[in-house]
Amino acid sequence: MATAKKYFDQARGPAASLYFVVPLLLLYMFGVFVLSDTSSNNLTEIWPHLVSTNLGVGTWLILPVVTVAGLLVWSRRSKARWNVPAYVVVGMWAECVAMAAVWIAIAHGSFVEIPDVTGGATESAIASAAPNTLRQWKIGVGVEELLIVVQEAISDDVLFRLLMFPLFALTLRWLGQSRTVSVFGAVFASTAVAVALNHFGWHVGASSSFDWLGCAIHTALLGVLFAYRGFGVTVGTHVIYLMWAGLVLRIRLVLSVRPKIKELVFQLYSRPLHPELFAVHDSRTVSRGGYEATIQITSAGHVVQWRYKGLTLTEVATSAHHPLPQKRRLMSYRLSGERKDAIKCAGGASYQMNFQLEPADPEVFWTFQEELCSNEQKGMLHRFDSSGRMALGALSYINVETRSRCLIVQAFHTFPDDYAIVKSQSMFEVP
Repeated sequence: MATAKKYFDQARGPAASLYFVVPLLLLYMFGVFVLSDTSSNNLTEIWPHLVSTNLGVGTWLILPVVTVAGLLVWSRRSKARWNVPAYVVVGMWAECVAMAAVWIAIAHGSFVEIPDVTGGATESAIASAAPNTLRQWKIGVGVEELLIVVQEAISDDVLFRLLMFPLFALTLRWLGQSRTVSVFGAVFASTAVAVALNHFGWHVGASSSFDWLGCAIHTALLGVLFAYRGFGVTVGTHVIYLMWAGLVLRIRLVLSVRPKIKELVFQLYSRPLHPELFAVHDSRTVSRGGYEATIQITSAGHVVQWRYKGLTLTEVATSAHHPLPQKRRLMSYRLSGERKDAIKCAGGASYQMNFQLEPADPEVFWTFQEELCSNEQKGMLHRFDSSGRMALGALSYINVETRSRCLIVQAFHTFPDDYAIVKSQSMFEVP
């Protein structure tokens, strides 16, 4: 009992936290060198870049220095001892895994993520429902995505937990509030700032679906964890949660036939998405006027990744069951009816899109498919396998137009089982 109490007391202290986060800080610095730019587009993640620019030092150095300095100040104020047994650091990793498992259970309603990824269906159930479908179950783990996860988690935790949280808590204590009120007041204040900073800087004037409630719950849980378990356990839990939920358990179903039209969504991210997430049937990369873009036809639709001066916008038309992250998602719409939207990003770049779902008579539908086939030499075309209900499979056709200041992507996806056509046009424009 005494050993357990000693562990819990030491694990939440600054010394144990420093020993614990050193490997993560080294991984962070390695990630900055490897990735050069994490394509952050909100103030939560871009603040190390802003500080490094103003001070004239490398981005790789700012966050580790701030982290170590913050923990040293904390240690001096609390008069913490620096002789931390090895079992404490090992126990902190075990505690982080347990905390992350609980967090995933809260977030997904189950300790197993497979039902969320496959829509609740088991592999055998899917096989019996679609016997002619080619399937590939795999775990999408990538080094680049891992480095991005570490950078996002550490920059977020240093800003809101190590810096802002103590500032709010000490201010409330100075105002005469009790310790409990100060702690939960700091949780509330840091959460409010996190929601504002996550939203601010992504876009201006966009009618997008920023998940402020999810961001608030996410930040509040981390704030409570920091208050009672310290910085090290908080960072470790955050990193493991993102790895587990977003990478290691990214068990997915890749179909060679078109999914049902009611399952499709149209999304936009201010970040790159790992290529392991998609079954790519055709790909093209274009570069002009300072921007570069990769356009891909995937099993469920398409992916367009557009890059300009450190900014990355990724447009995805895919199945709603596809396990894509919510982090830095700017838009998310069901593919039904007609929709238009636009955003203006920090730095002056802009994005516009419109899509429409058009039902068609069988004769009109097949005529349209033939017309798409005749344009194969002008654009990107992929023919999908038949689902078994129709003799012919679906088509995806993408026309790419590059101009000096903008990229225009027109996509057409057909759905023979529903006699429906999805048409979309997107424009990525530089300042």
